[in-house]
Amino acid sequence: MDVNFSGNLSFDKIMDRYLPGLLQLMPLKLGHLNGDTKISGSLLRPRFDIKWTAPKAEGSLTDARGDIIISHDQITVNSSSVAFDLYSKVLTSYRDDYWLSLRDYHMNAPLPFTIEGVELDLRMRSFEFFSSVSSYALDSPRPVHLKATGRIKFQGKVVKASSMTDQHFVDSEKRSEDVPVECSEPTDTLSGDVSISGLKLNQLMLAPQLAGALSITSQGLKLDAMGRPDESLNLEVRGPFHPLSEEHMIGKMFSFSFQKGHLKANVCYRPLHSANLEVRHLPLDELELASLRGMIQRAEIQLNFQKRRGHGELSVLRPKFSGLLGEALDVAARWSGDVITIEKSILEQSNSKYELQGEYVLPGTRDRIPSGQDRGSLFHRAMTGHLGSVISSMGRWRMRLEVPSAEIAEMLPLARLLSRSSDPAVQSRSKDLFIQSLQLIGLYTESLQKLLEEIRGHSTLSDEVILEEFNLPGLAELKGHWSGSLDASGGGNGDTMAEFDFHGEEWEWGTYKTQRVLAAGAYSNDDGLRLERIFIQKDNATIHADGTLVGPKTNLHFAVLNFPVSLVPTLVQVIESTATEAVHSLRQFMSPIRGILHMEGDLRGNLAKPECDVQVRLLDGAIGGIDLGRAEIVASLTPTSRFLFNAKFEPIIQNGHVHIQGSVPVTFVQNNVLEEDNSERDKSEGSWIRSWGAEKSKAPVDEASDKRSSRERNEEGWDTQLAENLKGLNWNLLDAGEVRIDADIKDAGMMLLTALSPYANWLQGNAEVVLQVRGTVEQPVLDGSASFHRATISSPVLRKPLTNFGGSVLVNSNRLSISSLEGRVSRKGKLSVKGNLPLRTVEASDGDKIDLKCEVLEWEFPVIGIDVIPCVPYGAPTLAWASVFGSSKRKKATRPRSML
Repeated sequence: MDVNFSGNLSFDKIMDRYLPGLLQLMPLKLGHLNGDTKISGSLLRPRFDIKWTAPKAEGSLTDARGDIIISHDQITVNSSSVAFDLYSKVLTSYRDDYWLSLRDYHMNAPLPFTIEGVELDLRMRSFEFFSSVSSYALDSPRPVHLKATGRIKFQGKVVKASSMTDQHFVDSEKRSEDVPVECSEPTDTLSGDVSISGLKLNQLMLAPQLAGALSITSQGLKLDAMGRPDESLNLEVRGPFHPLSEEHMIGKMFSFSFQKGHLKANVCYRPLHSANLEVRHLPLDELELASLRGMIQRAEIQLNFQKRRGHGELSVLRPKFSGLLGEALDVAARWSGDVITIEKSILEQSNSKYELQGEYVLPGTRDRIPSGQDRGSLFHRAMTGHLGSVISSMGRWRMRLEVPSAEIAEMLPLARLLSRSSDPAVQSRSKDLFIQSLQLIGLYTESLQKLLEEIRGHSTLSDEVILEEFNLPGLAELKGHWSGSLDASGGGNGDTMAEFDFHGEEWEWGTYKTQRVLAAGAYSNDDGLRLERIFIQKDNATIHADGTLVGPKTNLHFAVLNFPVSLVPTLVQVIESTATEAVHSLRQFMSPIRGILHMEGDLRGNLAKPECDVQVRLLDGAIGGIDLGRAEIVASLTPTSRFLFNAKFEPIIQNGHVHIQGSVPVTFVQNNVLEEDNSERDKSEGSWIRSWGAEKSKAPVDEASDKRSSRERNEEGWDTQLAENLKGLNWNLLDAGEVRIDADIKDAGMMLLTALSPYANWLQGNAEVVLQVRGTVEQPVLDGSASFHRATISSPVLRKPLTNFGGSVLVNSNRLSISSLEGRVSRKGKLSVKGNLPLRTVEASDGDKIDLKCEVLEWEFPVIGIDVIPCVPYGAPTLAWASVFGSSKRKKATRPRSML
């Protein structure tokens, strides 16, 4: 006969259908296979000639092709690609009477031929057989690749068993199943010579030149190969090659032994019985497992599954993982029954040392989750990177971290791993692509910083206050020393608890420096965070805090002493890095303010309804260049959700003040308000007394140097002083939603107000301003009065100051009434303003207007155009300044006229 076939099939789809997880670990993608098959010869002895190609193959299988020849005497396979060449031959023989006696052939029946011999010749050139990219937080962002290089040759023959009978198969009519006859008699053995040359795994040379013998039977295999005196490879597998199941594992054994110079590896595994692993002098640099580097000096694991005991040790010299460098890593662990103990885990760096101990208790029967569905969800959580939460929910644990001394710069790579930071190379490529995209539309800059400055220059108004560019230093600029300890425990349906003690010295972050940083306290799920002390010192500036936080009830006392007010926006940005817009507004508001800040307060309540008392003083302060003799603010957030405040400011050069006090209702919006559970929890399962071998030693701390004045103050004196400053507000008598604000400004207090405005400066004179705000937040009602006498005011609009300014202004139920405001500019210039206007457009009337008269008044201002926009509700035209760009222009009025 002579028959030809041709076609194609999707190899990857077949693999994904029957072996779905294999393609993810083995980067072998053949794509579509195109094949031509020719069948020739007689029906009893046909010859199959198969030729195939994979035009869409990827990776190491690129340009894969080959042919398979199946004849009566042998099966020949010849394949190749850019990364391998394979030639194999299987010598076969058939029994003529088998073809005549076989009536019904099933898939479970034995092969219809016997193997007489096997030849194999495999050459690999950086053949990648494993690739994996992990998404777990502590794994390296770089992928793991395993590539093999070398040549393996084998030539063997099948040695017949002396006691084997001639009948290998039994007809299906004589047995209920077509399976081989099971007997204890010896079986055939495939044995021959094997040679391995130039075998490398990535860059690690495993076998320069090995030669030996390989034997394979149905009961196992054995390989013995030798090279130089210090080079050997031994592999033995005992037990039949059945599918893995518990009944088939009994009696099986896997043994592997390898040596090349100082490199040694021994593995022995007996299913359901024991497992042993020993590795010596393994160079990870040559193995190239992602970013893992170093020298495994010793790795040993011994497990006894029957006695449920085991131990392991690991010693690595010069470890490196994703930028984290070390001098040595030593780990020792032990398994006994339900307890897994980390006896020691020590990481030593050039200037740092970390010591970790811990225990994990496997859950008992009542803690186990019987539902198969829940077990699946736990497995899914573990595989998606939430292994920590799974461990906590499945068993009890405790750990202790001791840091005798550490350098922050050496710890930063570990912080980047814990924060799931991406590869810096990926970020750099993304930035380059962004710059290239901008250049395509005509924006050319040398850097992204210059590009932002250029865009900002085109969009900035001429009268806008431009702040200096402000950027926090990068994390890589953080330097300093620290030490401390951490004890934590949890899991097993119990409370998670932690105690910490942290000390830092001589920290630098760009231009910011601190001499001392201290933090000590405890945390639990039930009680929240309890701070024994928080202390940060920079020269004379200090920050203190102690009390409870993030719990059912908050009681935190804090103090900021001798703190430069210019650093407040920076401190806010460090605490909340995402609030960039709020920080920018805060910096713009505080840019004219200078001085030394003293602040002390208490934070109470809970997250749903917080309470706070705070006192703020500004020493040696100044606002817009005006020195302050007094600047104090007292504020309180009461249990009835009202914000009380009392602020007093006095300039030092002239008599006067600014006094503002008030009471404003506050509404807190909570997405989910959880009700407090007052029932007692069952502590029998959650409580776990810690018993370490030695008590934690704490170095003595100089309490005087810590300046812990926050808890040394008199509690009764604090409350009395706060009540005295807030006296007169009568906040207990106000209705819900009612607003009450009183403002009093006298004489030189006007200097402080105009210091915040770029359009006017109060130089001297008498002023008395009283303002009251009543009503509600939605509908406030303003009343008050203002009188000025012999005042002098300068303005960038006027060429000369406005002198002898005086008059009175009244505010009655949100209506502004100017009886008369007059002033002079130089000898001949005069300015007069009078009229009535509502403060809210909804309360306007037809008679509302403002009259402004000027005589021989000179002013100058940068302007291109002035638009007059009529205000329809009350008919009074209003000046609107628009498109303020261009050069300065001077205008002069030589005769009196009504401008409005």
